[in-house]
Amino acid sequence: MDFWEQIKTPGMSLKCSALYLAQFRFTSPHLLASGDGTKSATIIGDVYVHPSAKLHPTAKIGPNVSISANARIGAGARLISCIVLDDVEIKENAVVIHAIVGWKSSIGRWSRVQVTP
Repeated sequence: MDFWEQIKTPGMSLKCSALYLAQFRFTSPHLLASGDGTKSATIIGDVYVHPSAKLHPTAKIGPNVSISANARIGAGARLISCIVLDDVEIKENAVVIHAIVGWKSSIGRWSRVQVTP
């Protein structure tokens, strides 16, 4: 009753991540971040945030975003359809769209990382 998808490219990893996040909405909604707005970042759509990740309250995350352990998302950052791996820092007002940010990477202030899907 699960799905199967062949992954040959990083873009396919993003597609599969979105499929899993959509599935979690029905099978494990407790794993998804909520957009309750109480001292947390703005969450749009299906988003997973590891409990050890730190999101600035002014960050805007989603849809289809997965944030791994010890990631730090700065003020005003915008993440759309991306995977953020362990120990990544995304600094103030940076934008990440359709990308995978590798382990221990840093995206500078006011940077834009955007890949054509």
